[in-house]
Amino acid sequence: MNTLKRKLTLLFTVFVFAVVFVPAINAQAETLNKPTGIKLNTQYGKQFQVIWDFDYGLESYRNTGLYGYGYEIQITNTKDGVIAKYDTANASNIGFLNKDNSKCGINLDISKLKTSAFKVKIRSYIYDASYQYTYSPVAEQVIVPRATVKSAKALSGNKAKVSWNKVSGAKNYTVYMAKAKGSKPGSFKKVTTTKKTSASLKNLIKYKDYYVYVCANGVKCGKKKYNSTKPVDKASNAYVFYIRTVYR
Repeated sequence: MNTLKRKLTLLFTVFVFAVVFVPAINAQAETLNKPTGIKLNTQYGKQFQVIWDFDYGLESYRNTGLYGYGYEIQITNTKDGVIAKYDTANASNIGFLNKDNSKCGINLDISKLKTSAFKVKIRSYIYDASYQYTYSPVAEQVIVPRATVKSAKALSGNKAKVSWNKVSGAKNYTVYMAKAKGSKPGSFKKVTTTKKTSASLKNLIKYKDYYVYVCANGVKCGKKKYNSTKPVDKASNAYVFYIRTVYR
């Protein structure tokens, strides 16, 4: 079992705002700053945490009479088809990071996200004394997931075989591996690039733990091609396995 999956917990406290339902994300206004710093923080299987910079210009609107502020988030496919919508007014999976209140984040738990590229679209809003919403421009980030490793099995000698699930549209995959240092991985190094969904790992040391993750390459979104998004947590979606020589 991949013990790293346990690390993806609700790392932030939930926003509390006195606001009402906000319309669709397509409309824009130039009076608020466009959200910045959208990054993939962690990925473990179908669970993702995306973070962005909190706009301190919004602070003066917090819990002051009619005034309220918040964020809208849309998750879409690469062709802008909506997968999910969230609003800080009513979503329990959005908030500030506990360890860094300059960052906001959202936890996503959607199965289809682990097998295909998707877009995260974010805009902020305020609800003013005229009972009107004002929106920021929409910030957008394409995220390509790392492939989810299904298994890593020891073979004869000092070898192992690792296999993973496909990521839609991937041209090929690059495998990275690191030796375990205590309970954490060391530096990841590139092992191989392949069009297959499995690969052999060589020159392993028996009775040792290893970490492995797989990046999808060449996934098309619009006119551009993307590789798996590099998360802030470098070991995200890494699979832990133990090598033991198998004699045949």
